[in-house]
Amino acid sequence: MLKTQKRMLLYRITKITHDGVEKTEYIRTSHLSQKSEGYKAVLVTVIKYDYEHPILPPSIVTSKNGDKFIVPTWKKINKLATLDDINWVPKKTEPKPESNTWTFKSSSGDGEYKVKQTGNTLKCNCMGFFRAKDRRCKHIKSVEKEINKK
Repeated sequence: MLKTQKRMLLYRITKITHDGVEKTEYIRTSHLSQKSEGYKAVLVTVIKYDYEHPILPPSIVTSKNGDKFIVPTWKKINKLATLDDINWVPKKTEPKPESNTWTFKSSSGDGEYKVKQTGNTLKCNCMGFFRAKDRRCKHIKSVEKEINKK
């Protein structure tokens, strides 16, 4: 017969005395039982850390002095925290802007030049594109005229 493991959670327990003095402690346990005798209030909070990254799952690094961090964001976390205390929220990536391509035959040979539009940017693979100070070769000027007609 298999035994089911109870999940260990990280808790922050803040005990407030009748004089208003707060005492905070952190514990990791699967079963929490706190006595509130002698205290005005006992506040119990489950500690969870949100981590957002589109691809990389979270990892924990412990420094020489015992501090713990979620990497690659380097967010400092409690020394008792484990990967179970991290809520990985895969961040949605932005869709790539629509791109268009125009092809031009070379006037001096058999080659072809391509102008590619990504978003509002036009780039050409001809030498004139790289020579022009404003990066507007004759192929890009031709595409700009076509775009402006629409």
